[in-house]
Amino acid sequence: MNNIKLMTQMIVFLTIFCIPILIVGCSDDEQPESLQFSIKIQNGKLVSESETFKAKQGDTVSFNIESDKDGTIHLHGYDIKVSVDPNKSSDMMLVADSTGSFKIAMHPGSDIHHDNHNSEKDSEHKLDKTDSHDIHGSLFESELLETGDEFSFSFGEDLTGKMIKFHNHMNHEKEGSIMVNSDSENSGFFQIQVNESGFIPVKISVKPGTNVTWSNSGTKRAKIVSGPPPKIPGDHEHEEDDEIILGSLEIYPR
Repeated sequence: MNNIKLMTQMIVFLTIFCIPILIVGCSDDEQPESLQFSIKIQNGKLVSESETFKAKQGDTVSFNIESDKDGTIHLHGYDIKVSVDPNKSSDMMLVADSTGSFKIAMHPGSDIHHDNHNSEKDSEHKLDKTDSHDIHGSLFESELLETGDEFSFSFGEDLTGKMIKFHNHMNHEKEGSIMVNSDSENSGFFQIQVNESGFIPVKISVKPGTNVTWSNSGTKRAKIVSGPPPKIPGDHEHEEDDEIILGSLEIYPR
């Protein structure tokens, strides 16, 4: 009887004191953290003990950035851009909701895309109203689309007879077009698949009033923007030609 009583007391003790401690210990490991990193750039190179910054999914990540030259810091994948100059530090913050390895790059000089987008917008008054749909992002621009996300746009009567170009802003090589034609067989609703290969289908025609939905069936983020992709001034065709890879942000599953 004494042995049974002793065992019962031990079980009660473990239940009251030890198990809650184990639960608390485990739950603490699962809580997202707020991480702060410093990035210092000199002569286009990262001055740091490591070129790799690590976080876990769900963490809030902040970068304090100092540079001895003007430029733009671009976090690939998340498509976050921050301007930097020698006179002040800049901050970049994100919630690490996607796992993977994401390049941190610098574009020397002014923000290429920002300047180019502004020049397109500034030149809008020079274009005839019938050509305004050719301006980058003038008709539509989606949020970042994760796998399974969708974006829709309705092509109204005012676009009848127009060829509407669009592209994936996360991969400028992937482009498509939609012809708004009263004689088209496609009406009501139409879906376009988006993945690493591009758009399926690439070219379609729809009747005015048709609602077109882009569905991201790939494994990478996508962003659907109307008009052709922005052109880089000079001899370079792609943004990557002018960028300097500084390091990477690695985000692991929690």
